[in-house]
Parts: sequence; C-alpha cells; structure tokens
Amino acid sequence: MIARSVAARVHAERGCRAFVPPPLPPEFAFGLDLAAELSAADRPIGELSGIGRTLPGAPLFAQSMVLLSSRIEGTEATMSDLALFEVLPPLITIACLHYQFEAIHPFIDGNGRLLVTLLLVEWGLLPSPRLDLSAYIEPRRDEYYQRLLAVSTHGDRSGWVRFFLDVLAHQAQDARNRAEALRDIARRQCYFSGGKSHY
Repeated sequence: MIARSVAARVHAERGCRAFVPPPLPPEFAFGLDLAAELSAADRPIGELSGIGRTLPGAPLFAQSMVLLSSRIEGTEATMSDLALFEVLPPLITIACLHYQFEAIHPFIDGNGRLLVTLLLVEWGLLPSPRLDLSAYIEPRRDEYYQRLLAVSTHGDRSGWVRFFLDVLAHQAQDARNRAEALRDIARRQCYFSGGKSHY
C-alpha cells in the first residue's frame, strides 16, 4: 500500500469539510539544498540557546509570548506526546508537527507557533522559550498559509519545510542579536554601578 502524500478531504459534523493530514512520518527527498537550509536554521538556534542560558527572565518572556500568541486552548497531550517519530532531524520534525497541528487546528490564534517554541525547549534545543515566530510570520501571513495549504492540497512538504526553516533561522538570529544587546546593556549598567556582572 502506498501512503498518500496529500490531505484527504472529509465531511465533518454540521456539513463542514475538513482535511485529514497525511500520515507521519512523511517521505522526504533530503538533498544537499535542504541540508544547507537545515544547517542555516540549526546554527542560530544553537547560538540563541547558548546566549539564552545567560539571561534571566524566561517566565516573563514566555508569558508575553502566550499573550501575543492569543488564547491557548487546553490539551491533554504533553509536548513529548506530539513527537510521534524520530526519523528526521529535530527542526524538520517540528516543521512537520507544526503543519499537522495547523491542519487539525486551523485557527489564526498563534497556538501552533507557540507550540514550536515549546517543543524547542522541551526537546532541549533551547534553554527557555525565547523565540517568537509570529513577528516574522505576520508580515508573511499569506505565504505562510499558502505553504501550509500546499502540503494539504499538493503534498508540497518540501516547500513548507524550507519556508519554516527560513522562519526559524531569521527569528533565532534576531532573538540572539536582541539577547546579546540586552546582555551588553546589563554589563554596562553593572560596570557603571560598580557591581559585579553575572553575564
């Protein structure tokens, strides 16, 4: 039996139609170009992870992300429960999980983007939730939804994963730059106040 690569359209309750995402894990053509894009996203995530360990205030950042990402609906599953497969690199796995979540939860509330950041923390790729994808996705909202829909309608996982890795790379780099700037400000304040720096 050949696994389907596009979402199935089904009739749901009250005359609604829905997509049933293709099964996980997906089949992937893992060429050099995708490996380069994965590396480009992986590197700033690692750099952000390093500098993120030196900054206090993760709970405050996480609370602001929750507020910016809108209402979070309760779920019975843990982040680890969502990791149904381990055959792909973690960032590609998260890209696929994000698509799956959005396919079954097609609301513009930001929960899927928050899920990405929480998975990065849960899987040890970031020390704390310091990555806000919405700031990069919002001005590219049309492309974001087109890429997600193309997975459901045409099986274009590759286009989605490339877009997703680009989002991660840009936002991790931006967050790292902001974290470095905050660390520098803290060091200067400590220097001028005559105290000891912890950064």
